This record gives sequence, structure tokens and C-alpha cells, in this order.
Amino acid sequence: MALLLVTNDDGVHAAGLAALASALADLGEVHVLAPEREQSARGHALTLHRPLRVQRRAPDPGGRQEAPARRVA
Repeated sequence: MALLLVTNDDGVHAAGLAALASALADLGEVHVLAPEREQSARGHALTLHRPLRVQRRAPDPGGRQEAPARRVA
């Protein structure tokens, strides 16, 4: 079974994020990582001097407080 990562820079409540994760569910184990709020144009930014904070939400994807690139690194 494939392990799939769905992420964006538009925030955890962006239209389409949950729909994409749901559409991929039959293909493997889907994990959603997205910022708590919209962070467009920060896709390459890094959060270096603050601790990484993760909130788990089920079945909704969890929000993150750091730059989008940090979630994938």
C-alpha cells in the first residue's frame, strides 16, 4: 500500500484539500499536512527559530503553524 502526502499552502480549511485526500484514499494511506491559515507565496520559506507545533484532527486534516516547506522536510 502506498503512503501518500497531501499538502498545500492555502491552509487546512482550503476548498479541495479534504476532497483530494478522500479521492486518494483508495490508493493508499493518506496523510494531510497543511498550515493553520493561508500562507500563499511562502512555499519555500522555512521556520527555523520556533518549535514545530502539530495539531491532530480527525477526520479533518491537522493545521500547522510553520512555513509550508517545513511540513515536507
